[in-house]
Amino acid sequence: MKYYSYTFCGAKEYDVNVFPLLDAIFMETLADPEGHYFIAVDEAVTNALHYGKQGADAEKVVVEVRLTESDITTVVLSDSRPFDVLLFRDKMRRIAENPQLAEMPWGEYTSCTQRSRGYWLMLQACEYLYLDVSGKRVSLVQRIPCLSDYVSRDKIKHLVPRFFVEKGGVIV
Repeated sequence: MKYYSYTFCGAKEYDVNVFPLLDAIFMETLADPEGHYFIAVDEAVTNALHYGKQGADAEKVVVEVRLTESDITTVVLSDSRPFDVLLFRDKMRRIAENPQLAEMPWGEYTSCTQRSRGYWLMLQACEYLYLDVSGKRVSLVQRIPCLSDYVSRDKIKHLVPRFFVEKGGVIV
C-alpha cells in the first residue's frame, strides 16, 4: 500500500503545491485518461475550501491518498461549516425513490440550482462516496483501473446507492 498526505492552507497553496502532485499520482495510477476521478477529488477540495470556516484563501485542508493494488481512496478533511449530512442523504434517497426523478440524469436535475451539484459530480466519478456525519470529511473510492462504466452512469437511480454516511467509522 502507498500513502500520501498533503496539508495546505488556502486555494493558492493547493493550486501551486498540491494540485500538480495529485495529478501526477492519479495519472500514474488510474487508467482514467479523461481524469474523472481527479475532477471528483478536485471538487471535494474546492468544497472544503469554499465551505471552510476560514474561507477559501485561508482554510486548512488535509488530503490523504491511499493506494492498494485494487483501489484508491482519497480523503479530504477540513473544518467546514455545519452541514446536516443525514438530512442531505435522506433527501437524495427520496429523489432516487421518485419514479419521475430516478431516471433523470443528475445534471438535468441540478441544472436549476448550484446547491449540492458537487456531490453529484463526485458520485458520478467514484465507485463510492463516504461523507462523515459532521460533513468535515469526504472519502472518494475508486477501483484500479478506473471502470469507465461507472463514470458513464449519470442517472440519479445509479448514483444515490453509492453515497454513504459515516459516523465514527461506521455506516449509518
